[in-house]
Amino acid sequence: MDLGEPRRAIECHQQCLDILHGLGDRKGESNALGNLGVAYAVIGKLEQGVDYYEQALAIDREIGDRRGEAQDLGNLGIAFTSLGEPMRAVEYHNQALIIVRELGDRRSEAQDLGNLGSAYSALGETHRAIGFLEEALALFSDLGDRRSEWIALTKLGDAYKDLKDWDNVRRFYERALTLARELSEMRGEADALGNLGVVSGVMGQPKLALEYFKQQFDAAREIGDRRGEGNALWNTSRALARLGKSNEAISEAKAALKVFDEIHDPSSDQIEEQLKKWQDQSASS
Repeated sequence: MDLGEPRRAIECHQQCLDILHGLGDRKGESNALGNLGVAYAVIGKLEQGVDYYEQALAIDREIGDRRGEAQDLGNLGIAFTSLGEPMRAVEYHNQALIIVRELGDRRSEAQDLGNLGSAYSALGETHRAIGFLEEALALFSDLGDRRSEWIALTKLGDAYKDLKDWDNVRRFYERALTLARELSEMRGEADALGNLGVVSGVMGQPKLALEYFKQQFDAAREIGDRRGEGNALWNTSRALARLGKSNEAISEAKAALKVFDEIHDPSSDQIEEQLKKWQDQSASS
């Protein structure tokens, strides 16, 4: 990630905050604090982001801005899920959900439902997560928000994967793939293809898995996603190994290792270890 842009944004929002504070513009000040929180979250400084969100929340409560309060609460929930504190996230998202329902804001309601689903997934309460995600999906569909619908479908696939309910995993990933293609969301398409390949492998369909991984590789290459290319190659090598095609598996694993080495991805260690095992087995056979 090029950190130059978010760092410039931080400087800009800080300058705006100073000016608005001097003018006594409390709502403008709250907006600037919220923007600073988002900017710090983007560069991974979530604790600082939380600090700014809390300051924004205090102002919005002081001035009685319920919509702003709900947004601040939602931002805090997302931050705490990312910080590994999903129970706190649930508390914030529940508060936000109450407010947006009072306001009749269905889009924000759908977002908060989806965020609750993510928080419960992080807590390991997968069935509750699925319930919230399905509510969010239905709302996004009613609103015609196709991009958010695609994200919810992917999260539902992930949740059912945690339950090892492979039929539902496939069903949601297939719907996510269809939407990603309709939206020309190439990265999402590549991810969905990879997910479907993994599911096909688990369900005993390695040849179908290989077809998905080939499409995953092509999609990743088209958008210049080197990590996606490496993942597709590594997925392909494992599918080939399950088919007993050890030489081809080794070749694909070497190609994956080369990609991950070039981008300094820690997955290199795992691939190198597995590659050595396959090479030793091939030499002894």
